[in-house]
Amino acid sequence: MNINKTYKLNLKVLSPLAINDGNELSPLSDYFVDNGKVHYIDPEKFLQLLANDNRLSAEYENIALCDYSKIKDYSLNLIKSIIKDEQKLKNITKEYAVNYKGAASKLINLKTIIKVNDSSYIPGSSIKGAIKNALFFYWLSSTVEGKKELNGYIEKISALRADEKKEDFIKNISKNFRPIENSFLGIWDGILKQPSSNLVITDSSYFDISQIAVDELKRKTLTQGIDDWTLNLQEYVKPDDQKTVSFELKIKTSSLDWQGLNKGNFLANLFKNESQQNLKELFNILNRYTLIIKQAVEEIFSIKYPPFSLNDNEALLLLGSNKGILATSIIYLLQKNMQFDVFKNKVINYLFHKTFDRLNSNLVASKENFPISVSYIDGMPLGLVKIIDDINDYPSNLPSYTKEECYLGNPIKAKLLEKKKPHAKMLIIMEGKEEKVDVAGIKTFERDNSTQLIENQIYEIYYNSGIFNFNKKI
Repeated sequence: MNINKTYKLNLKVLSPLAINDGNELSPLSDYFVDNGKVHYIDPEKFLQLLANDNRLSAEYENIALCDYSKIKDYSLNLIKSIIKDEQKLKNITKEYAVNYKGAASKLINLKTIIKVNDSSYIPGSSIKGAIKNALFFYWLSSTVEGKKELNGYIEKISALRADEKKEDFIKNISKNFRPIENSFLGIWDGILKQPSSNLVITDSSYFDISQIAVDELKRKTLTQGIDDWTLNLQEYVKPDDQKTVSFELKIKTSSLDWQGLNKGNFLANLFKNESQQNLKELFNILNRYTLIIKQAVEEIFSIKYPPFSLNDNEALLLLGSNKGILATSIIYLLQKNMQFDVFKNKVINYLFHKTFDRLNSNLVASKENFPISVSYIDGMPLGLVKIIDDINDYPSNLPSYTKEECYLGNPIKAKLLEKKKPHAKMLIIMEGKEEKVDVAGIKTFERDNSTQLIENQIYEIYYNSGIFNFNKKI
């Protein structure tokens, strides 16, 4: 029997999204800003124009190729200031222009996002990598096998000699980590195919050009005090709750492929289960991970992602730069699970020594905090997207209770509607009707269970001493 399941999914951009293609455009030759728009230069046409116009070529060379210190304060319309003929300018620019939201700043390079024939999209590899990050984090923090591997890794790091050379120490950290990653991925000697190979994600459909803009990419960091600074100009996809792109998530393999996989492997079992039902289990894991990282960023840097709602058939994901497994998963978990003195002496002093030596002592944030920097555009951190499955059914499966059952103190399944402190708003089914109730104990529950409550997920609550509570004992 073949396991063959394809999910057709939609994706909305909730905060500025930038998956870069590695290119940088120069205001000296590649773009200019005019009337709130970034206009892109066709390099071949531009060179041809200079070759055919000696006067213009000489003027351009005199200005653009001089000492940078002499032109650094020029505005971003340098090319337009040299080529004043509107028709010539039109002939060397591409047909489209995008909105520019930055200041009339100094000459600065512009980083561009991935495109095909000038059409922007999200690579399937980026989506898959973000999903694997979230699954790895969940496996390490929430499964018996993963916790065992993480604790063993912490013991090995703690046992490394403090007087070891920095290079050797870092090599040992990486060497001891690789078997953990292989265990998660289901890789062992002789295996021809790992479980994650059975998860195939296509590139997204194209974004409309109206969704693309350019703005200043800024960064907050614990090493630079309270003043932010501009890194570069950044092309990005604008947040838009009304527009979606589509992609496919495929779990496609034969029974022969699965026979070669470790039946106890977390990924293999997850993919096999998901191939026969909706993606609710996967979506729960993605939401748990994303909300933990989102909360860490917002608390450390006092910068907020935009507000959003989340239904049962929706999942959050972090895409783009600064979303790697080291910064947002492993270091976070080490910091949460190691004694801080050991964490400081081993992890900080060897991996982030210079960074933490420069920490501004006036900051509220302390050395225990991760991540240590955040990039943002238009006041929002980058890369928050929402995945939506509009086709498959995602039942809440809330049971109906009698009034007597609700007030006995036994566990009651309820859906978290709104996460507020000190009381959350929860939905229960009482006598077949929906009832909204206030539930206390959020902070204690999250602390004791080392987890974050997620809106629109189902939890057990208890009734005691006149109130509902997440904790059995008040």
